[in-house]
Amino acid sequence: MRRVLMVAMGLVLSACASSQHGPWVDGNDRIANGVNEYPSQFICDEKGVTFLEFGDHRFASDPLGLLGPLTNDSGEELRFGPAELPLEKLYSSGITHSYGLPGEDPNVREIYVDLETDLDYVYVAINDDRVEQWPRADLGCPTDPDLAK
Repeated sequence: MRRVLMVAMGLVLSACASSQHGPWVDGNDRIANGVNEYPSQFICDEKGVTFLEFGDHRFASDPLGLLGPLTNDSGEELRFGPAELPLEKLYSSGITHSYGLPGEDPNVREIYVDLETDLDYVYVAINDDRVEQWPRADLGCPTDPDLAK
């Protein structure tokens, strides 16, 4: 029985280690406090949005626009998509996340910020190949039922 439990626990831990949503770790491989990533179905009725809590804000990967228009404190529209700023102009948070199947090269993501925008976006670099800008989405799920369909 103990052997079965050990094998089951190993499978659970390896599944967690290869999750595409975390854990995010700091430069010392410690779980980064206050950084959480989760798919929207945990708090919304729809799927297709991924939330990232970082700093004191929530950001969203929303390729389908399910959250509706997002705006910053000045009313300017914020959009998910390829980064509009080059990686060289961004500041590395030192927080990374690796995932993938055993035996394969892992996918490595890193969180970057633009210190001049008051955290309107976080930037997620993926394998240093591409950078996505995730807009601030502090309100989270849509309040308009038509947007949640």
